[in-house]
Amino acid sequence: MAASKNVARTVGRQAPAGMGFLAHHSGKLALAAILAFAFVLASYYHTGPSALSGSDNFIYTFSAGQLSHGNFGSLPCCGEDNIKYMLYAGQALFYNGVFGYTPLTASLFGLVCLLLTMVLLYLIGRKLHSERAGLIAALLYALIPMVAIESSGAGDDIPMVFFVTLSVLLVLYAVTATHRTSKRIAMHQKRVAYLMAAGFTAMINFLIVPEAAIGLMVVATLVGFAVFTGRTTGQGVTAFVIGIALALITILALSQQVGGSPTYLFYNVAGSFNVTNTHQSFTEYMQMLFPFNLIQKVEQTRPQDASLALIEGYFSMQTASYQQLEFGIIGYVFAITAAYLLTVREKRAALPAFWFAFTFLYLSFGTQSIARYVPLFTVPRFLVLLSPAIALIIAIALAEIGTKVCYFDFLTIT
Repeated sequence: MAASKNVARTVGRQAPAGMGFLAHHSGKLALAAILAFAFVLASYYHTGPSALSGSDNFIYTFSAGQLSHGNFGSLPCCGEDNIKYMLYAGQALFYNGVFGYTPLTASLFGLVCLLLTMVLLYLIGRKLHSERAGLIAALLYALIPMVAIESSGAGDDIPMVFFVTLSVLLVLYAVTATHRTSKRIAMHQKRVAYLMAAGFTAMINFLIVPEAAIGLMVVATLVGFAVFTGRTTGQGVTAFVIGIALALITILALSQQVGGSPTYLFYNVAGSFNVTNTHQSFTEYMQMLFPFNLIQKVEQTRPQDASLALIEGYFSMQTASYQQLEFGIIGYVFAITAAYLLTVREKRAALPAFWFAFTFLYLSFGTQSIARYVPLFTVPRFLVLLSPAIALIIAIALAEIGTKVCYFDFLTIT
């Protein structure tokens, strides 16, 4: 009799089936809602092919149209634009192969890459810290002004960031692979497969834009650090190099097909990086990260003016010129949260911290030539490469704070 009463009490305490499903899948449902919000936000600022990046957008969409008609070797490109075949193929898939050409469908490839990058950041944040951190990172990435603008155009920056982020995730999976559900040999094979895929993805990104070389260097350094710390072996490095080699062979074969020489595409790219940059990239990029002279306005006891400038700036992003709108207030939030993570010595933020530091320093002081030192040009939209790392650092800080206070209970996954 007592046993039956206990069973009855247990049954009475069980949650309804529907509520159990929501609780079990709350993280995925929250991510879906964030993705929907990001699509709406990017659509609000939608420009399609425009003069936002000069004539580039129009070259890309026209080249995609040529490619979709089988004109592989007669694209109206010059210099580095000659190598962007994967970008053109991605764009052509939507506006020639599926829906027909419109300003919206011409930019769908960028929008899809935006959403996929958000999913990758969710997975990285969850792997490094928690599901809460992953959700915050995905949301923050979509809120970065530059990301919202560029993803609705027809440029190459958002697709490039997707492939860099994918490479970083693959390396992270490789160094954290376990043998909980399989034998150790299966774990080793999994790590080798992840690293080979990371190498291939990082290298094939050259067919999106040559500046992907910066992402390749980031990923290669992460692999080197994994070897140094014993998280992978020489076989893992070999697999990574094989992945790079496979992608390189693919690019050389394409080059032979379209230009009659395996080095045709690389030769065209090299011709675009011969002019010396006389700009002070570090200073200019710092001004882009921390715009509107916010610190000076606060020092002058005018915080209201600073906040109004930020709000007005964010909601006028759809204008063709978005100088000082690359990151808006997010740069300041990043600085504060990064300082907090340093104070508490949060090691789980080490990967995005390195990602940010390496990329920012290379953009500021790196060379665009292997043969001699030729500083990179100062290009505002290159800062989009920093966006995933910035989103992750802020997300980890907020999630860590959220474990100590109740500010973010609405994102706590049970």
